[in-house]
Amino acid sequence: HVYSRHVNTDIPVGAILREEYPRFIEFEDEFAKVFADYTQRKQQRDLVDYDDLLLYWAMLLENAPAVADKIAGLFDHILVDEYQDTNVLQARILKGMCRVHRNITVVGDDAQSIYAFRGATIRNILDFPREYHGASTVTLEENYRSTQPILDATNLLISRAEERFSKELYTRRTGGEKPWLVTAQDEQQQTRFVVDRILELHEQGIPLREMAVLFRACSPTCAPASATRTAAWVARSCACARSTTTSCANATTASSRGSRTSTSCRPLPAAIPTVAPS
Repeated sequence: HVYSRHVNTDIPVGAILREEYPRFIEFEDEFAKVFADYTQRKQQRDLVDYDDLLLYWAMLLENAPAVADKIAGLFDHILVDEYQDTNVLQARILKGMCRVHRNITVVGDDAQSIYAFRGATIRNILDFPREYHGASTVTLEENYRSTQPILDATNLLISRAEERFSKELYTRRTGGEKPWLVTAQDEQQQTRFVVDRILELHEQGIPLREMAVLFRACSPTCAPASATRTAAWVARSCACARSTTTSCANATTASSRGSRTSTSCRPLPAAIPTVAPS
């Protein structure tokens, strides 16, 4: 991880150790020796790893003008999706691929960069207009997934970012209740809330097949998944119908193209209702 992060972000190894692995800072020299040996062994065996594929591509575009012009000339247009999740090395590659033209289009959302732990930097999308002078910005504000109450909460949250592209999300969909923010002390309490909410909704006459819980980047053994299995068992033991799904207590973060939903335990502004499980 340290080696890959260094290659993709250009952050010195010592800085990575101090920020993320301070317990290993005294072994900085040993890290350098391991990395040098790893690089030498790859060269001796004519091998490259994934980071090398990106690094050598960038170096070729930057240091071999004739070859770089030929490679870049093979493409009339460069299209990039999820640009907010690109890193410094990938941005170098894109700049080199546009050396014979300036036909580059990137799509991204500065309000949902979540891959910093893998080296992504939000600066790539925020600085794009400065890196590519004359670029046009097209704001995609119409949302096709969510209802307006969810988007209102989202607009309030993202409006407080210190640096961002201005946008106001809206939808033509009607109806929908305000999103809930459920503050739980731990995963067990969160799980209990989900199960209790399922039973509450079911007792109100809502079939299980019309309920769902959405969660992101979660392993099969984590609390939401455990809640789903527990809720299904409780529902079956009460002679309920067939499906095993869950609740509607969600906080939402929105992209310029749609909203993504995940359970949240972070405080929101007072304008958004909050619920504490009993």
